[in-house]
Amino acid sequence: MSELLPFARTTRLGIVVIAALCGLAMFLTGPHSHIVMSQGSALVVHSLAITLCVSVALAAVRLRAPRFWLMTGALLLLVGLMAAWMRWSIAGVNELDSDEMVVSWYFSLAATLFIVLPWLQRDSADGAPVSRCLALWNNGVALLLAQALVGVFWGVLLLWAKLFSAVNIYFFEALFFDTPLFAWVMVTVSGVVCLLLCRSQTRITEALIRFLTLVASGLLPLAALIALLFLVTLAFVGLDGLAARTSCTGLLNVLALVLLTLASLADAPWRSALPPHKALRLLNNAGLILTPLFAALAAWSLWLRVQQYGWTPSRVYAALITASVLCWAVSAALRVVRRAKTGEQGNDMGGRVVMLFSFALLVLSHSPVLDPWRISVESQMARYEHGAQKADYLSLYMLQHAGRRGQAALNTLRNDKTFMADPENRQAMNSMLSEDTTSPVGEENLRRAIILANGTATPDESWWKWTREENAYNVRSCLYEKGSCVVSMLDLNHDGQNEVLLCNGVDRSCSVAQRENGEWRQVGWSMTIPESLSREAFLKALRDNHIKGKDKTWQDLDIGGVKIPLNYQE
Repeated sequence: MSELLPFARTTRLGIVVIAALCGLAMFLTGPHSHIVMSQGSALVVHSLAITLCVSVALAAVRLRAPRFWLMTGALLLLVGLMAAWMRWSIAGVNELDSDEMVVSWYFSLAATLFIVLPWLQRDSADGAPVSRCLALWNNGVALLLAQALVGVFWGVLLLWAKLFSAVNIYFFEALFFDTPLFAWVMVTVSGVVCLLLCRSQTRITEALIRFLTLVASGLLPLAALIALLFLVTLAFVGLDGLAARTSCTGLLNVLALVLLTLASLADAPWRSALPPHKALRLLNNAGLILTPLFAALAAWSLWLRVQQYGWTPSRVYAALITASVLCWAVSAALRVVRRAKTGEQGNDMGGRVVMLFSFALLVLSHSPVLDPWRISVESQMARYEHGAQKADYLSLYMLQHAGRRGQAALNTLRNDKTFMADPENRQAMNSMLSEDTTSPVGEENLRRAIILANGTATPDESWWKWTREENAYNVRSCLYEKGSCVVSMLDLNHDGQNEVLLCNGVDRSCSVAQRENGEWRQVGWSMTIPESLSREAFLKALRDNHIKGKDKTWQDLDIGGVKIPLNYQE
């Protein structure tokens, strides 16, 4: 394994100074700064600062190297263009409505930097070439170690602050945790210092990578066996189960990624362990050759979901990830076949192709070509236009949080007379666009949205009035989708009087209201509907009135005449 030589003192000092300046720049453009700057502009500055900070921390060997600054400048230009596209996408949109786009951008930025950095790390300090595959693993291990060290550092600062706070000296607590300037600068400086420490102590990084290689060599046959058993089972049970589950795309991609990651470690050129037994080697090769099939099944499952409900940002990102996994799987399978024919290990050309392909998808996803938010908005609007769906909570929520294009789409729908002529569409749209979430909801809309369970009595008129006026926030989501809320009358406390149970299929929640002295109040609720009960099964059971009270096994306490409620793990 190639090692990076220790850094010169001036290089280390220069990198720390750059990190401090990056932290200062993020502070000056952050929410606590007096500099007036839009969310999008601050995002561009923060993205450039993070890129520069990470580049010098992980890739710089000599700060006077022209090639490094040329490559870093090109990377900063590219990240700036991608961030500028995101800035345009969220321009003029409320921060709460663009938070999902901003979070997805920072995840994309992290993935972009992780893939690009090996090209900045082409040479070691002595000029020897560094494998890009090795650079990826070095960076990954260094980042994990640095995160642990940063956590320890801030833990020590917390201990420092709490010790002095115990003797009524609050200066350090205020400095460390209530001073934005200190926090921004120290986060970048501490992170960079820890990364430099991990890069200079190459023996630790190498030992961890070799340990991971040993672990991967043992786990790869097991993962390959699981994959083969799953395929054999699938041949008998068919694909109906996969088509019915929304999470199978992610599961299949995870299985493929586990196989590919373990194989890349187990077959690494730096491995020192003996080659596996012939039977295990055949098992490993069979699992890798079949890996493209899992990625293809993931793509098929995703396409079924898209055909049913259209594109959403999460499905577009899932498609991009699936494409990258498929490319990697095909490359690994071809490498296995080539090695079986020639007996040679081969180079990492396939790995470079996969990295470049994934990098291209990341760049295009932050451009007009493959922008997930543009694709999703156009897909949902096309479904509305062709009558494929009516307004519901999920699609309108997605449009509301899809930046300026989503906001424009909502305005188009609101001004579409044909669309708004439908009572369900109008109700859902008005509820989604309502700015005052505490105002009473209309009685007609509420009665139309909430349905009664089969055979249950209708709640008292006073309950409907109380729900509209006092419980408006909890029932507002019922208006987004007709039939998503079901009400039932049950005696849940054995007092001879029925309580009102209202369950919401959108929020996956239930609440219980009781009438005391002529006044209604909420006495119980649940936000923990088990995932084993799907939304469809949940609503069907509610509508069919398959509901009954279940006495608790464990009791609360009465100590000195005072009730002490206890929460038990059941």
